[in-house]
Amino acid sequence: MHVIIEPLFPLNFRGSITIGRDLKILNTKRGPVMKNIELVNDIVTIRSMQLTDIDAIFEAGNYSEIWTHLVVTIQSREDAARFVEQSLLNQELGKEHPFVIIDNKTNRIIGSTKLMNPDPYHNRIEIGFSWLSPAYWRSPINSNCKYLLMQYCFEVRNLNRI
Repeated sequence: MHVIIEPLFPLNFRGSITIGRDLKILNTKRGPVMKNIELVNDIVTIRSMQLTDIDAIFEAGNYSEIWTHLVVTIQSREDAARFVEQSLLNQELGKEHPFVIIDNKTNRIIGSTKLMNPDPYHNRIEIGFSWLSPAYWRSPINSNCKYLLMQYCFEVRNLNRI
């Protein structure tokens, strides 16, 4: 695995956690912020989403069959722009880290995935909201993405649970 990270901030949280009646943990630092992450193997590259990815995300996601069971649809460039802008806003709020998925054979964006709902108290995060262009369904792409993300989370971020 080839990993490029710049910068990587520790997992922090806002607010407080109450444990039992007497112990309260306070932390007013900003939520988790991960920027400019790139995870690479022979098959796929996963890198941090950017505003400049809107057109490529529209091209990759403009297939109605992708969105059948999801709450978001990308049927226009405006939908793609909303998806990217909301994802990047949620990243700034510490709620998620959006990635684009790139096929190494074509060097084209073919989908997206996210690290979501970080829980610094339990040292865990979720992998979710993954989608691929239909041409890549039932290919090694998705399993390679998940492997890279889990390897990053466990070996680089030292998380306990994904």
